[in-house]
Amino acid sequence: MRPVAPLPPVDLSPPPACGICGGAQPPPIGRKEFSRSGNDHFAGERQFADTGIHIPYHRCRDCGVVFTAALDDWSPLDFARHIYNDDYTFSDPPFDSERPARNAAIVAGIWHYEQDSRSVLDYGGGNGRLAAELRMRGFDAASHDAFYDPQPLPDRRFGLVCSFEVIEHVPHRDQAGWVAGFAAMMAPAAVGLLGTELVTEPVDIEHWYFSPRNGHITVHTADSLQRLLAPHRLEAVTIANGLHLVRRTG
Repeated sequence: MRPVAPLPPVDLSPPPACGICGGAQPPPIGRKEFSRSGNDHFAGERQFADTGIHIPYHRCRDCGVVFTAALDDWSPLDFARHIYNDDYTFSDPPFDSERPARNAAIVAGIWHYEQDSRSVLDYGGGNGRLAAELRMRGFDAASHDAFYDPQPLPDRRFGLVCSFEVIEHVPHRDQAGWVAGFAAMMAPAAVGLLGTELVTEPVDIEHWYFSPRNGHITVHTADSLQRLLAPHRLEAVTIANGLHLVRRTG
């Protein structure tokens, strides 16, 4: 197993409220060792050594979102050093090329006949591979990522704003700001595409998606996702497992 560097302080105190809907005192549902990764499940063995720090997850009684507040005091540099570092691919092997190529094929397949007219922004696009794949297919595509491409956002809006496996990495306290940024990049007639797994019942903390080492710290229900989008007059329609079309409601 790969060693894990000593972590910055982790706040194990319970959160006073849900960061999505404000529900009071979300109860705990269990703890997960910080070094547990999603790839532990798929590889059949642990990828990282234990840290001795167990991350508590809570669930809102009102909107159902599952989240941890333990890393709320971490800076972007802390996340970059201890999660989104050179070892990240061991927790999520498809991140570098397989997933971006697969998702580019999905986007190109749905909007094939609009490749000359619908611009695309990959919001939280990692290494930019998805946008590069789309450009090779003839799309006007751009990418932005706070950790991997810290350049300013493009100074324009897009006909399609997509974000695959990103929203679950955003701290619950920052979810409203993240969605506001996502919505701000959508042109008036645009749609969005969100890729994220939703909480399934019964909730089991041992499910692979609750993986601190992957940075999975806010996992939505259909209800919490709708509440998050509603202030921007947006709604999400699930079109496949883990894939949600975002459209305007008026």
